[in-house]
Amino acid sequence: MMKEYLLLIGLFTEGKTDERFLPGIVERTLDQWLLDPNSSYFDPQISMQYKVILLEIKKTGLGFTEQVLEVSKKAKESGCDVICVHTDADDKTPQNVLNNKINPAKRHLHQQNAQHHCILLTPIIPVYMTESWMLADLELLKRQLLGPKDSNLKLNQFIEQNLRKLEQISDPKKAIEEAIQLVEKNKTKRQRGKNLQVADLYSIFSQQLNLEELNKLPSYQKFKEEFATVLAQILTDNLPNQSQF
Repeated sequence: MMKEYLLLIGLFTEGKTDERFLPGIVERTLDQWLLDPNSSYFDPQISMQYKVILLEIKKTGLGFTEQVLEVSKKAKESGCDVICVHTDADDKTPQNVLNNKINPAKRHLHQQNAQHHCILLTPIIPVYMTESWMLADLELLKRQLLGPKDSNLKLNQFIEQNLRKLEQISDPKKAIEEAIQLVEKNKTKRQRGKNLQVADLYSIFSQQLNLEELNKLPSYQKFKEEFATVLAQILTDNLPNQSQF
């Protein structure tokens, strides 16, 4: 008999633009694992439904650990199995954020009562900032700036010279803005309309970014590794004797 399970993933982000980008990435990562019959994670004996729930709290006056504890209570009230906590590295490696934010928050979280807190946490830590993940798919960026058939020599040169350094660009948002400005500046008056903004791209990239390209980034690989470990624990606890991650 097929077993059914509804997996609820709480997502806590640093900012509003992250809320437009990260939910789709988390859901599509799960799609690859749980819906693809060719995936080693696929189990035909489980009907798995899942949903990402954005968790918002009042952050004013709260340190990072305090924020996570508040989010974990809200996640529990919402029935979440796990919380994905996003914080940018703001550096070339995530180590400082792990040492000073994520690991202390995890230690405090594990001391809480599981009846009142969701104590399973998976960190999402893009190197420098979230936009570094968007730069993983430069072909999508070009299509959004130019259209499917157009080309622009200056944009191609800019991308080749400046944007192919995966996770080495300290201000990826500014780099995307510079690419947009380059394209807008070279448009004729007839071509000009509403100027494209970085803010217009988050939802598009959330749904269309090539996950194979994203998987080349160590920070995304680390997120998947930790997420898979947590999901294995959830499935083992709730669906015993089923296949493992």
